[in-house]
Amino acid sequence: MFGLTEQPHGRQQPNRPPSLRIELEGAYADGHIVLTYPEVFRYECNGGIVGRGHCDWRYDEFRIASHGRLEHEIEWWSMSETARWLIEASDVIFEWAPRQ
Repeated sequence: MFGLTEQPHGRQQPNRPPSLRIELEGAYADGHIVLTYPEVFRYECNGGIVGRGHCDWRYDEFRIASHGRLEHEIEWWSMSETARWLIEASDVIFEWAPRQ
């Protein structure tokens, strides 16, 4: 599950960046990994395999981007094809939600 939420603009929070929530099934189908990015300044989703699902999480890397923001790069792999996500955000919140 992939969700991008834009907050309404108003006097209290003018021009607030959108937030992003990604929910992924765990490797053993015993729960979900939830990644929440409170303020997203840039994101890219590239790769041909995305239309068939994201397949296997190959690696991810956190680094500091311009303006001191967090940059999270994720590479997906499926039968010699790769896809890449790049998210630039204020922060990332990780949660594990066990299957009920």
